[in-house]
Amino acid sequence: GVKYSSDNKVKMYTIDEDIFVENTGNSLENELETYFEPFSKDENKQTDSFGLGLYIVHNILKANGYRLEYEHKNGINKFKCTKVTTDT
Repeated sequence: GVKYSSDNKVKMYTIDEDIFVENTGNSLENELETYFEPFSKDENKQTDSFGLGLYIVHNILKANGYRLEYEHKNGINKFKCTKVTTDT
């Protein structure tokens, strides 16, 4: 997140079981799910990247019963990790 932030900062916080990660900068070029594949990255980014970050995050969250959501609003990228509830 820091690498893609326009001010080199990342804000992390929790609300109940949800985890939030925010940074300032441009929005993702593609749908979030695109980045769940290995080596998937934005073509126009000027950073050295292998395209593995969100792929790894997605798989760790999935293994722990979370899903990843994304929105870009007012120049802020907000990633929300939400606990998946199952009816048993």
